[in-house]
Amino acid sequence: MAVACPSPDRRCADLINVEWLLDRSWCLVYNLGMTDKLPPYFIDLVLDAALKSFWTKKVLQQFLRRCDVSEQFIAIWTPEESKREFLYRLFPLLEKTNKGKSVIKLMATRLSEQ
Repeated sequence: MAVACPSPDRRCADLINVEWLLDRSWCLVYNLGMTDKLPPYFIDLVLDAALKSFWTKKVLQQFLRRCDVSEQFIAIWTPEESKREFLYRLFPLLEKTNKGKSVIKLMATRLSEQ
């Protein structure tokens, strides 16, 4: 996939990787269907795409709300905690339940639609 890039800096390389990750995630969502277990690489792709797609905490919080992440969980996000730390705390909890797995799949779908 060719992506026009104004300059070959790191930010541009990240954008190209996010686009590839989102395309890959979209294909995986179709292939996963309603399986009980999500492959670890799929979860890593969704987490990485979420980190790279949203530059501020506020926008990431809005995205998580729209993906049915519990308002109670979002409310305990401390100001000192980075986006990465928060998502690393969130994803293992989502992996444990069927509803959480459906949230991860919804996140992948919505990230791929950007």
